[in-house]
Amino acid sequence: GNFFSTSNCQSKNEDELDKMLPAPYRLQLRLGARVVFTKNGSKWVNGTTGFVRDIKPNIIQVQINDDGADVIVDIQRVTWEKKKYSYDQQQNKLTTRPIGSFTQFPLSLGWAMTIHKSQGQTLDRVIVDLDWGTFASGQAYVALSRARELKGLKFRRQLKVEDVKSDEVIRELYRVLDKKDIARQWRTTKGQSGD
Repeated sequence: GNFFSTSNCQSKNEDELDKMLPAPYRLQLRLGARVVFTKNGSKWVNGTTGFVRDIKPNIIQVQINDDGADVIVDIQRVTWEKKKYSYDQQQNKLTTRPIGSFTQFPLSLGWAMTIHKSQGQTLDRVIVDLDWGTFASGQAYVALSRARELKGLKFRRQLKVEDVKSDEVIRELYRVLDKKDIARQWRTTKGQSGD
């Protein structure tokens, strides 16, 4: 099946749209395709994987594993809204107003994804491919922390020290926290020794 979304996004470039949207603008699926959910539902969470078992115009049936049992769930299109936030000084509260919407099945092909796209998802099985290394702070952490359990985490190659990058601001924060912790421990120890 070939499913187009309904969207009021201004860009007509599908590659641009796919970078901005939570699910593909043009969702192309066939029976047996491995998919990943892109939004929480009643029987799945963002990041749940499964296999397409049936395709109808308004429902896609996906087989997922629910607590060890394979179950078929009916997936319907959902709508995401883009909102603009502003502060209303007269009412002294934050207000929102919709500025756009996107409707699509909350699915994406699930054979592979970038570390960036995996952010916020919890996956049963993750194969981390860092053959070209990482280029941003926190990237290795995001990749490693997607796996639900350690047994579901595999590497295409061994993790290298240079793959783990952290932001200097965060390192400085930890240095400050460590100094405060050391000072607190020293005061506690000094108080206990009776000095």
